[in-house]
Amino acid sequence: MIEILDRYTGTTLFKLDAVNLKSASLAKAVLRRADLEGADLLGANLERAELQRANLARAGMSRCFLAGAVLEGADLPGADLTHANCSGADLSGAFLEGARMTRVNLKNARIEGAQFAWANLTEAELTGVDLVSARMAHATLAKVYLERYWMTEIDLFGADLTEANLTGAHLERANLGGANLTGADLRLADLHGANLRGANLERARLGGANLREANLEGANFDAAVLSGAVYDDATRFSYAFEWRKHQAIRLGARVELPGVQLISMALNGVNLIGADLSSGDLREATLDSARMSKANLNGVNLEGARLRLADLSGADLRHARLAEADLEGASLAGANLGGANLIGARLLRTDLRGACLREAQLSRALLEGARLDEADLTGASLQRADVGSAVLTKADFTNASFRVADISNADFTHATLQEADFTDAVVGRGTRWPRGFKPGS
Repeated sequence: MIEILDRYTGTTLFKLDAVNLKSASLAKAVLRRADLEGADLLGANLERAELQRANLARAGMSRCFLAGAVLEGADLPGADLTHANCSGADLSGAFLEGARMTRVNLKNARIEGAQFAWANLTEAELTGVDLVSARMAHATLAKVYLERYWMTEIDLFGADLTEANLTGAHLERANLGGANLTGADLRLADLHGANLRGANLERARLGGANLREANLEGANFDAAVLSGAVYDDATRFSYAFEWRKHQAIRLGARVELPGVQLISMALNGVNLIGADLSSGDLREATLDSARMSKANLNGVNLEGARLRLADLSGADLRHARLAEADLEGASLAGANLGGANLIGARLLRTDLRGACLREAQLSRALLEGARLDEADLTGASLQRADVGSAVLTKADFTNASFRVADISNADFTHATLQEADFTDAVVGRGTRWPRGFKPGS
């Protein structure tokens, strides 16, 4: 007979008719505050067990089944969780310093406030785990798969990320000081404002990575690939580092980068005021809150890009490709979008006052709540577009097409609608027309 005691009061929590706890069946067992320090739980079934604040220091839990278990606030320093299944487990506030967790399954586990310092998480399964602000200083995460993971402000100081897959990972303001990133894949990773001081990036792949405002002082870039990575004047690096040799790209106000390739890059808040990116390729790029007023974006490809709340006022976007782009809340006041392709673009509450959209393609575009006061849309196509509640006062729609468009509650007061086509357009009671105008007459 085995008795499991309360770690604080010494009272009996659980009795088990067994010689040891190896392969024990403890599914759904209530073991809150249990004292299991150094216990041998190899292969035990602890599915959905309640282990809040339990003492599992140095416990042998290799191959344990802990799916759905609650380990909130539990102490597991030095515990062996090799190959353990902790999918869906709650490890909030757990102390796992120095734990052995090679190939552990943490899929969809909760780890808010958990401490993983010095833990060995080599090849761990971390699908669905929220790693934002996670504490993993000096942890071993060799060969982990973290492609496109959100890890903003994570603490990985001194961590071992050898050959880790961090492609497209969100590592803004992450602490990677002194980390070992030898052979790691950081292509398209967002390292904006990250600390990489003294990090080892030997043979790391950083093509297309965002290194704006990052601290790279003393970092080792031997045989690293930085082609297409971006940096700015706030990026800190060793004096002798040669950006041009590595073919990295400097971003900033008024830079001359015609034809630049920035496909799928994370560039939120970037300052490109007055910059020349004409004929550049920024497909699928993320440019939320970007400052691009008066930029030369003539012929630029921004298909599928996200530019929410971006400032593009006065920009030259003639013949730009913006199909399916998300410009919600952006400012395009006074911008020149003549001949631009905005098919299927999201322009909800976008400011297009005074903009030139002559011959622009806006079929299927979402313009609900947009401001187009005094804009020029001569010859523009708005077929099947949603223009509901848009403000279109004094805009010029000469020869424009609104066929099958939704113009309910749109305000056309004082607009020029000469030869405009409203065939099968959805007109609501709140649609306002210029004095004396009747659609279809």
